[in-house]
Amino acid sequence: MAYLLPLWRRLGRIENNGFGVRPVPHTEVEAFQRMEGLTTQEGRALRLMSEAYVDGIRLGGDVFAIPPWDGADG
Repeated sequence: MAYLLPLWRRLGRIENNGFGVRPVPHTEVEAFQRMEGLTTQEGRALRLMSEAYVDGIRLGGDVFAIPPWDGADG
């Protein structure tokens, strides 16, 4: 699935609407999916990647949040 990373960059990782960041809307992902000839599963994966990225940004803003990976286990 590494081939999705450049596509995700072209789609845009997040949307910033002036009220904060949010995942790329489903409609934009669907339009991008059709334009690029991607499967439904690939479009879904791009949307999930965007959601996870936004979750990470929000975690980074919370000083009491537990990181998903702290590097202690290798």
